[in-house]
Amino acid sequence: MKKFISAAFATLFIICSAFTNAVKEEGMFLLSMLNNLNLAEAGLRIPVSDIFNEQGNSLTHALVRLGGCTGSFISDQGLIITNHHCVFSSVSSISTKENNLLENGFYATDKEKEIKINLTCKITQSFEDVSSKVLSNITENTPVADRANIIAKNTEAIIKMEQELSTKYKIEISEMMV
Repeated sequence: MKKFISAAFATLFIICSAFTNAVKEEGMFLLSMLNNLNLAEAGLRIPVSDIFNEQGNSLTHALVRLGGCTGSFISDQGLIITNHHCVFSSVSSISTKENNLLENGFYATDKEKEIKINLTCKITQSFEDVSSKVLSNITENTPVADRANIIAKNTEAIIKMEQELSTKYKIEISEMMV
């Protein structure tokens, strides 16, 4: 599993680099749009379903959100890797004058010696493009001042409905510009 995730991230990095240079389409794409792109022509050597697959496991299932940052699972025990600036304040809050973890660093030799921090980790369970629902009741003639209110009400209604269907998970809608 560790080797797969490491290889997948390395492959994704290479793919992204090749994709940027080889394909006319530019910008960011929603995960659900990947099937509409000719990634094989851009040099992708693995199936798109290995990157994003709504029906099964894929690379995106290794991604997590830590606060406003992203991270990745690197072990089947839940070990997550992220960037230094993403956990700086959390590590700072558990440091002491005697043991400044920001300056000294830290390595746990086993699970019992790990230091817990208070940082929420969010794991995406599913993904759905709800753009048409969020933008319903908005036309070209809708005043700009009203658009934000309509979007907020639509978003709130979608979250409420989905939350009632699935009380086990927290429902969130993220704005993505493409």
